[in-house]
Amino acid sequence: MPISIGNTVYTYYYRGVLTAGLDALACAEAVDFGEDGTFGGGSSAANGAAVATTSGQQESELPEIGDDDESRERRGTLDSDLYQQERRNLRAIQGRTALVMGVQLHADEALVSWSGAHNIFPVRSRFVNVVGRGGSWTAVGYIKHVPRAVGQTPARRLEVSDTRNDLLQRSLAVSLRTLTRASETGITAPVSGRGDAFLVPRIVGLVVDQPKERAILALMGNRCRFFCSPCMADKDDVPSTSAIRVLDRDVVQTLDAQLEAAIVRRDDPRPARRRALGQEHSALPFAPALGAVNGLSTGSRSLYRMVSFDLLHVWKLGVLRLLAQRLPAFLTAVCPGGRARLGTTTDTLDVLNLRAFELDRNCNVCPSAPGYFCVKKVAWVACALCLIVIFSLLVTMWGGW
Repeated sequence: MPISIGNTVYTYYYRGVLTAGLDALACAEAVDFGEDGTFGGGSSAANGAAVATTSGQQESELPEIGDDDESRERRGTLDSDLYQQERRNLRAIQGRTALVMGVQLHADEALVSWSGAHNIFPVRSRFVNVVGRGGSWTAVGYIKHVPRAVGQTPARRLEVSDTRNDLLQRSLAVSLRTLTRASETGITAPVSGRGDAFLVPRIVGLVVDQPKERAILALMGNRCRFFCSPCMADKDDVPSTSAIRVLDRDVVQTLDAQLEAAIVRRDDPRPARRRALGQEHSALPFAPALGAVNGLSTGSRSLYRMVSFDLLHVWKLGVLRLLAQRLPAFLTAVCPGGRARLGTTTDTLDVLNLRAFELDRNCNVCPSAPGYFCVKKVAWVACALCLIVIFSLLVTMWGGW
């Protein structure tokens, strides 16, 4: 898909998120829609529909879903308050046979060549209903990297920043185009172990680090007043107790302001025209593509509550290492009899250590291609050795004269 921004045309390679999800559900070994169990290849469509109807009949007897609800245990995304609330809202509108197709998104910069010519942002998706084969992350798009501004002037930096944000949002809109339509009307598709089922996709997780989170939501990443995405905590009030009682960020109000600012930016890109948006909402003059998906700006309005903890980015930070040192005492205190969900406290720590070992084997993302720094370092060392040799020869010759 060619995307034209200014005088430059960027090529976006993508696959529809909805298409990837339907393929995963059709080929999965086992699927689960947050009901009474997991359905695999041995289950029939009639049994799945019967359990769905039974779950729908019991739905009115469940207590209202909230953070203080202790009637059920949260073990994963399918048991989360967000997914279960979407399931309840959906069945109230579409009927008891409607199933929530949960989607998680992930985006991060990566390198795809040794020459440094191709730096891209892969966009990945995961479908939480697939609990068997095919439940891993699937690449659904590759966004071209926009390099830094050559001229370090404020106008040039603003132009590059607008290009990056515009390309990101338009690329996400392309990948989510069919999913956005299906999130309103639903789609009937084959599901492993169920036959044809009525699915309504919902995005239930945004697994990114904090800079990507702010970029995807079209919020300011720095030099802003409200640096928290879910709430309106003022940076000057964060050390005080008043920050605990702040209001949640209003989804509709923020999106309306971003839409108006995006129209103004198209006609007049001067920074002064967007200053009010940054001061009032700490937002960018771009309409986030996720705002068009049902369930994020409508219904539960979980656009700012779907951000998930990204272990891949923050585990290596020093603050988490300090927390990890105090984790054994914490688990011993909060787990009855010293038994955590994964087993004993020792077993849980072994799992965390294994995960940290796996993360250490991943490649570190950097703005330069692999081997670039090595070649550059070798070149500098060679130049330094040459200078030392030349200097030694000069000293020797001077002493001989």
